[in-house]
Order: sequence, then structure tokens, then C-alpha cells
Amino acid sequence: MSSSRSSLAEIAATLRLSNGRHAFGGRPTVTGEAPAGMLRGLLEAQSRGANMTWSVSMVDWDTGQPNARFWVLKLLRDNFGPGDKLVDSHADGPYVYAQGFVTRDGGRRILLVNKRDRTFIASLSGADGANVTYVDQTTGSQPPASTSLTDNQLTLRGLEVAVVNLSK
Repeated sequence: MSSSRSSLAEIAATLRLSNGRHAFGGRPTVTGEAPAGMLRGLLEAQSRGANMTWSVSMVDWDTGQPNARFWVLKLLRDNFGPGDKLVDSHADGPYVYAQGFVTRDGGRRILLVNKRDRTFIASLSGADGANVTYVDQTTGSQPPASTSLTDNQLTLRGLEVAVVNLSK
């Protein structure tokens, strides 16, 4: 078995719902440490040529550089991990996904996903001064960008994935 297949199997083992089933629906809880070579394994799997599928590739086919899918995965990996607790969260309307977290060190973070290719304004109580790291159409194949909120509103551009890091 190749190392990339082994790494992908390890990643799949970490994607478990709290009931122990492997699935892509419901509310997953983080059940363990992510494999050390997770990102490397995904890139290796994506660079296998004939097995690449453009719709799920995490690298640009022409340049071999990471694309927005890769940077979103890295954004999630860098901001959430084992021991983080999910907080009841909701967004008004079906087009923005919101999930609050309390990190294992006591930090408070909100994951926001704009599911549409249009701009939405999110009102976040107590977010004045919060740091926001995001991937959207303006960041393209570049690493996530960051900004600080000057009030309690965040403009989510089309298809943006953002992590709002609230002060402790």
C-alpha cells in the first residue's frame, strides 16, 4: 500500500461522528489527533495524475500549487482540533452556516460558511475587535487572509469560509 493511501485511510479514521459511524452528515465531534502527515498525504494523493478529478482536486492542475480547497482545509486544521467543544449555534436564513466552538485552551471561535455566490452581512454579538481569517474568491490560490473587525458586523463575500477568533 502506498504512503498516500495509508495517509488517506488515517484521515478517514478521524472523520467519525459521535455515534462512531463514518459519515459526511450530522454534527461531527473531533475524536482524536489528526495524523501528522495529513496535508502531505492529501497533496500526495492529488498529485497521482490519472486519479485526479478536477472537481475535488486540492491542487492546481497546471501549476501544482495548492488551491482554495487546500487552503480551506488548512484553515480548519489550524483553528480547530481535538478537545474543542461545539456550541449551539444558528444563522438566520439557510445560506450561511454558523458553528461556534470553545477551544481546549478556552478560546472562542465561530466558523462561518457562505453557501451562496453573493455577499451576506453577518451580525456577531461581541465580535468588535475580533480577528477574522478567511478564504474566498479574492484570496484565490493564496493562503488565507486576515482582518480585524471594527464593529459587530462581518461581510461574507460569495462562497467565503471564515473563522472569527473572539477574544477570551
